[in-house]
Amino acid sequence: MIDKGIFSTRFKLLIDNANLKKTDVARALSLTKQSVDAWDKQKAVPSADKLAELADLLNTSIDYLTGRSESQERLP
Repeated sequence: MIDKGIFSTRFKLLIDNANLKKTDVARALSLTKQSVDAWDKQKAVPSADKLAELADLLNTSIDYLTGRSESQERLP
C-alpha cells in the first residue's frame, strides 16, 4: 500500500523542482486537474500505469515516489 503522505510530499517536491504545475502534469498524463489535485491533497494515489508515467515524467523511480527508497535516482 502506498503511503499517501509520503507520495504527496514527494510529488509536490518533484513537480516544484521540475518547474511544473499540476495542470502540466494532468495534461502530460491525460488526466483531469482534479485527479492530480487529489494526489496533492492526500486523497488519492495514482494507478499503477499512471504512477509509472509520472515517474518517467519526473525522471525518478516509482520506489522513490512511493516511499520504498530514499534515492530519487532511477535504475538503468
